[in-house]
Amino acid sequence: MHKRWFLVVVTGLLASVASGGILTEGVLAQKIQTAPSAYLDHFKYMRYYLPTQQVVEPLGLWERWFSFNSAREQERALAFYLFNMYAITHSSQQPFSSSLDLNGVGVLDGFMLTREPFDFKNALAFYQKHQPEVQAWLRQFFSGKKLPWPLPAEEDYLRWVSLLETLPQHRKQAVYAWPRSNRLQSSLSGQAVGLFAEIVDKSKENAKKRVVLYDQPDVHLEDLDHNLGAHGARRKRTYRWVKEECYFSSYITAKVLTAQVISQPKIWKDTRIYLLTVYPKQGEFLKPANGSRFTLANGKTGGSWRYHTAVFVVLPYRNSYVPVILDLLLNGDKAVSLEDWLAHFDSQVVFQAVPFVRGQVTETALRVPDKTTAGTVWVDGKSYRPAEVLH
Repeated sequence: MHKRWFLVVVTGLLASVASGGILTEGVLAQKIQTAPSAYLDHFKYMRYYLPTQQVVEPLGLWERWFSFNSAREQERALAFYLFNMYAITHSSQQPFSSSLDLNGVGVLDGFMLTREPFDFKNALAFYQKHQPEVQAWLRQFFSGKKLPWPLPAEEDYLRWVSLLETLPQHRKQAVYAWPRSNRLQSSLSGQAVGLFAEIVDKSKENAKKRVVLYDQPDVHLEDLDHNLGAHGARRKRTYRWVKEECYFSSYITAKVLTAQVISQPKIWKDTRIYLLTVYPKQGEFLKPANGSRFTLANGKTGGSWRYHTAVFVVLPYRNSYVPVILDLLLNGDKAVSLEDWLAHFDSQVVFQAVPFVRGQVTETALRVPDKTTAGTVWVDGKSYRPAEVLH
């Protein structure tokens, strides 16, 4: 898969997937059959980010220099983490672990959306310096929740903060390890698979019309030699069809699902939507669980992947939750359990789960070509050639 060249910032739109009237609150409950462990109950206590249609723009230079308070965002993110660690530790009744795997998805959400990366290696020093502000956020969080356990002690906070300093990182963001057990296991009924298939169909229809544009400087050695004379600015303009890109196809799927969640809030109440990306723990490329290359949903063999992204949905069901994966490349129209999705990969990987937020950079890169000729697409009068693919 093509390596993303832009910073991902921390859906067309679907008016209603239930245009045929197939969904009501009662019908949705009947469509989902789950056999979760009691561990899934922790989601009802954790803080999370509501799906939104708002498009987030990257910080401008003026904001970075004068008006942006990164410490304020990071104080809140750390309090968000501490609250969720408290919720997950007590609700799961599991002893404290010296690592954080995918079973703990959600505790790092606040850090994923700060506009300046948190310095995880110096988390304890940050907490000690900003303790009054972090504690103020925690008091606000606890005041809005009725929780069945005693409040954490300071030693709990120190232990959870210290854990951050030991976590593996990818591009300055802490990541989750491979899950040590199947504590997020669930099964989906055929009807539930059909429900999500309608959302995937809408996503595929949206994706197949669009390309993702890459517009980068194309510098040659002669451009750097002043004796050769002046040269005009060169650009390397390439594209990939969205249906061939895991990140962008997942982005569109999450965008469509977000529109559905917002249009039917009673049915989809408390649903979490993530972009879940898996990276190799070591080396440059991901390895499949079997063989040397991934087999795609269409039966073809995938290229060399530096990462892979899918949509991870945490769907409320009665008093518990169901983890669902939507992955157009590996699973096609079929929604699958997290356990089944993980079966595609060798276990020597790490995971980054980012609450889905629409970003202006991504929205700008996704375009419908004005025309296509002999493999070249044209957008706004500029031509784009196919991007190279690693095989």
